[in-house]
Parts: sequence; structure tokens; C-alpha cells
Amino acid sequence: MKKKYTFLFCIIALSLISSAFKTILNSGGKAGKTGSPGETTCNSCHGTAGTGSITIDLPTELQGGASYTLGQTYTISVTLSQNTYSLFGFGFEALKVNGANGGNLTPGIGTQALNINVSGNSRKNIVHTFGAGASANSHTFTFTWTAPSTNDGDITFYTAGIAADGNGSPSSNDKTYSTSLVIPAPQTVGIADNFNYNSNIAIIPNPATDKISINYSLSKNSHVKAEIFNLEGKAIELFNENQSAGEINYEVEINNLNLSSGIYFINLLVDGNNQLTRKLIVE
Repeated sequence: MKKKYTFLFCIIALSLISSAFKTILNSGGKAGKTGSPGETTCNSCHGTAGTGSITIDLPTELQGGASYTLGQTYTISVTLSQNTYSLFGFGFEALKVNGANGGNLTPGIGTQALNINVSGNSRKNIVHTFGAGASANSHTFTFTWTAPSTNDGDITFYTAGIAADGNGSPSSNDKTYSTSLVIPAPQTVGIADNFNYNSNIAIIPNPATDKISINYSLSKNSHVKAEIFNLEGKAIELFNENQSAGEINYEVEINNLNLSSGIYFINLLVDGNNQLTRKLIVE
């Protein structure tokens, strides 16, 4: 009788292990591995970069630094290449300056959508499904991105991926890659109404070391709020006030903000809904 119980226990244990293993295999890619602010990349489990590459392939309408059109849907592709490898995977996010989703991502063939919470933001990821990246030397994953319906400032695409050796588990022989790409905000009619269309916003100098001047022109009296964001989406308010029409030159002492060297974003919000964002490099 004892042998029967032992045999039954072994069957149950094997069944549970098999089920868990099947779940892992079917899960495909993982969310939160795109290399975006607050995230790691695939090299946390796999190897380092090899001689291959990862690229974000844009449709014609977004090439050459073109801005997105509000509410428009674009076909986006991510291509991984690595000679002698035959299995590829990836993760992709589209984020606003504050780390929240910028627009909406929709999976295509061989991809799926997963969510992960990072710094209070529920980020939508497009990742590969199990086995979808099986092809010799390179693989392209295709999906769609619908731009925000309102001007949400610049949107950054983040992606990371692997070329796997195919042994069924993470390995130092796997090759990992990551890249990012900024899609500029459109110059909408709303912004043009309040900003001088020909001047926009300028940050001088950039890169900066001790202080900067934020320069722009208002075509009418407006309420302007300015914030500076770090790559983790944390904001410091610079000013929040009513301003008269004309040329505005606002000086900021970087030392007073305790900013370390790195990349930041300055965001101006005019009358509560017209927004412009510019990158600032602090040396």
C-alpha cells in the first residue's frame, strides 16, 4: 500500500512539473525588459551583445525625424540579426516623457501584449510568443502603434531582444541587444495658437553645465507651467504662472535643482492643454 501512495505522489509531482514547464514555454517574452527608464534588458538573464543588431523599422510617414499625426495608426517592425543563430525574441514599449504609455500598441502575428507596473505606470509591452522568432540569421516582428489622440509630447520607442542559442534555457551564449528612438510631437493647431509658430521653444545652452535659458514666444496672454523630468519620470516644477504675450526668457540655475549629469526633459504646458517637450543634456 505504501508503494502505491509513493507511485501516486510521483505521478502528481511529475504532472505539476510538466504543467509549470509548459506554462513557462508558452509564456514567450517577458514584459519590463525593454531598457526603458526603470527597466532592465534581456541581458539580466541572457548573454551580452554580439556582432548582430536590433533595429526599429518605421513607416515612411515617421522617417527622417517626422512627427506623429494625432490618432493615426502606424505599422512598426523590430528586426534582430545575428549570424548562425536561429531563434529570436524581443520586447517593445512606447512611452511618454513621464514613463506612461504613449499611444496604444496592438500585437501582430507572432507577438502578444503584456503589462507591467513601473514607477506607478502600467506599461503595455509587445513581446514575442513562444517559438515565433524561429528563423535563420534574423527575424522581423511586426505590430501596430496608434499615436496619442492628443498632443502628449515626444514619444520614445524602447526595444530590447535576444538571439538565442536554442538550448531551451537562458544561456551566456545568447546575444542581447537594445535600442531606442524618439518620435517627435506634432506641432498642432492648439500649440500654434499660443506659441509663435516660427520660434517654438529653445533651451540654451544644450548641453548645459550650470544654468540654462528657456526661450519661447507667446502670441497671447497665457498660463504656463514648466516641469523638468528625469528618465525615471520624476518631475521638478520650474514655474507655474500667468505670462504676458511676447518673448519669454526664463533662466534656470541647474545647481539649485541638484541635477546630476544625464538626460532630462523640459515640458511646457500652456493653458492646461497645449504641450511642448524638449530634451536637455546636463554635463
